Amino acid sequence: MESKGWVKLDRNLLEHPLWNEKPFSKGQAWIDILLSVHWKNSTDRVGGKKKRSKPGQCWTTLGELSERWGWHKESVRRFLHKLECDGSVSLYVTADATRLTVENWASYQHDVSDDVTGSVTEGVFPTYYIKNKEEITDPLRGDDPDDEGMTEEEWNEFIRV
Repeated sequence: MESKGWVKLDRNLLEHPLWNEKPFSKGQAWIDILLSVHWKNSTDRVGGKKKRSKPGQCWTTLGELSERWGWHKESVRRFLHKLECDGSVSLYVTADATRLTVENWASYQHDVSDDVTGSVTEGVFPTYYIKNKEEITDPLRGDDPDDEGMTEEEWNEFIRV
């Protein structure tokens, strides 16, 4: 499989029942980190205290990650240490929380306009074109006169997942 290109993931994925099955895999935990860090300057509340975060950062605790991922705290600590050692994240640990920073955060972002979110990749899966924030269309639908595409019900089920 070719590892070129990118994919946008809506942070609503974090609320999907399939996403939240535990325990998380290491890959799922890494994606969870990418989805959990902020995309703009923000403020996190940890233990009743406000803590500022820049893009690519979030404040969390080992307990929060342990609960969310279904792992023991020591497994979370080892995983974060591994990510820190390989340069994927940096950690700033205080008595009550940890600031997690995804290194090279900008490389996980793709500067595209709101008009297009991607293209069709070798006919494997349709990529969605967003014409406005409310309308999502399938670029493959209607290309072939003999292909009626998905029914509206199939389409809604496909984009819901």
